[in-house]
Amino acid sequence: MNTNFFEITKPKFISVREQKFIIDNKKYTTLTVNIQDLLPVKKFFNNGKLLCYAINSNSSSTGKNCTLCADRFKCFMKVRIMMQINSIDNDPIPAALEIGKKDFKSLQVIIDNIPQNELSTKNININFNASSLFFTLEN
Repeated sequence: MNTNFFEITKPKFISVREQKFIIDNKKYTTLTVNIQDLLPVKKFFNNGKLLCYAINSNSSSTGKNCTLCADRFKCFMKVRIMMQINSIDNDPIPAALEIGKKDFKSLQVIIDNIPQNELSTKNININFNASSLFFTLEN
């Protein structure tokens, strides 16, 4: 009997290298996903080390208000896509992918045409077009 009622499954974080998605050390050229949520994220690095981040873009992990922070212009601004991956296993896999502004433009075209309450039911393909991510609505 399963008694792990309060166990929380963490999403897999997807990294991108050489125009491939890396999940659990396996490489994929295309993902089919259902987007569950989009979150703004700010990250501040110094010498390659993450010093501060803000999931909501308002208050940071260090307790600073992002609007008042002297380092706010040095932050990387990204969008974290919380999703279920449907294309690499029999069961959907909860995952997160962070993308920058240039990659978000392709996704923006799709999400602007889908009502927010329907976004999680639509299959969206993510692949590469040159060096950018490309999002398409699956037919």
